[in-house]
Amino acid sequence: MDLKVKIGNSLFPNPVTVASGTFGHSEEFYGFPEVRGLGAIVPKTVTLKAQIGNPPRRICETPAGMINAIGIENPGIDVFIEKNLPPLKKVGVPVIVSISAHSDDDFVIMVEKLNAAQGLAAVELNLSCPNLQKKVLIAQDAEATGSVIRRVKAVADMPVIAKLSPNVTDITEIAAAAEGAGADAVSLVNTFSAMAIDIKKRRSRIGNFTGGLWVRRSARSRSAWSARPRPG
Repeated sequence: MDLKVKIGNSLFPNPVTVASGTFGHSEEFYGFPEVRGLGAIVPKTVTLKAQIGNPPRRICETPAGMINAIGIENPGIDVFIEKNLPPLKKVGVPVIVSISAHSDDDFVIMVEKLNAAQGLAAVELNLSCPNLQKKVLIAQDAEATGSVIRRVKAVADMPVIAKLSPNVTDITEIAAAAEGAGADAVSLVNTFSAMAIDIKKRRSRIGNFTGGLWVRRSARSRSAWSARPRPG
C-alpha cells in the first residue's frame, strides 16, 4: 500500500509524525526502528533567541488528561541548527522544523537561517504566540496570520505549514486566511487553554496560571494521551 503524502514540493513516506513538543530533541530515541519508520519528525518549537520557559510548576494531571505550560524552553535557532539539527538529519526521516516568534520579521529571519541549513522537508509556523501589536495570539487574528505567512512564503525554500490554535470563535476563518496567504498546509491544532485550581492553596496548580490541555484517549488508561491537540 502506497502511503506517501505530498505537501508542497516535499514527499513524505507516510502520514505518521510525532507532534512538536511531544518529542523534544531526544537523541536517545533516534536509533529506534519505530522512529526511523515515521513519515516525519517535528521537533520541539524553537525561537529566534533562547528561552528559559515558564516558572514551575509546568505540568499537572487532570481527570481529563494533562495540563502543561512549558513556555517553549529552547536554545534558540542558531544553537538548534548547529547542535540539534545534524543528529535529526542523520535519522533518515524528513524533518519539519517548528518555529515561533512575536513578529513577522523574526519569523522571516528564522526561515532564512533554515534555508541556509538545507535539507529540511518543511517549516511549521507555530502561531500560538502573542501578537504584540494586538495582545492576542497570532493564530487568533486572521489578518496577523495571513501577514506572517505571506512574509514567510516570500523567502521560504521549503513548504510552509501553519499551526493554528483551537482557542478561537471560528477556526475556519483563520484557516482560510492561512490558505489565502499561501500556506501549503495547516496543522490542527495546538492545545486548548485550561486551568486547574488547588482548592487547598486557593491558586492555580500551574506556575503560569493557565496552560494547554492534552486530552486522554480513554478514562481506563492513565498513560494514553490523545494525539490531538498538538502541543507546541
